[in-house]
Amino acid sequence: MHRRQKIQLDPKEIRNIQDEFNKKVEVLLRLAKYFGNAKLAAKLNIAELDQAGILLQYVEKNVDYGLQQKEVRIQFSKVASNILEVKSQINLLDIEASDALSMRVDKSYIPPGII
Repeated sequence: MHRRQKIQLDPKEIRNIQDEFNKKVEVLLRLAKYFGNAKLAAKLNIAELDQAGILLQYVEKNVDYGLQQKEVRIQFSKVASNILEVKSQINLLDIEASDALSMRVDKSYIPPGII
């Protein structure tokens, strides 16, 4: 049986991707809203990044509890084998979040037996 060897990504390239995406506040906000179920998130950043996913940290503004530091680990759909796949996987997470958050619920439908 062959054991799959873990490919090590360059820490400098990882840091560059973190810096790049930490500037994309709208992307991080969508990720926090969709994957973290955040209502009002601020101070968003990718705290950790590896081949399997990201750790997103943010401050959530909550009416009942004030400001709370939160974090959510978001797994990629597949383990990235290189730096381009890492970027691609983050973009896929953004597309998923964007699609889900933009869904419009058809409220005109009335199920049988309601009227």
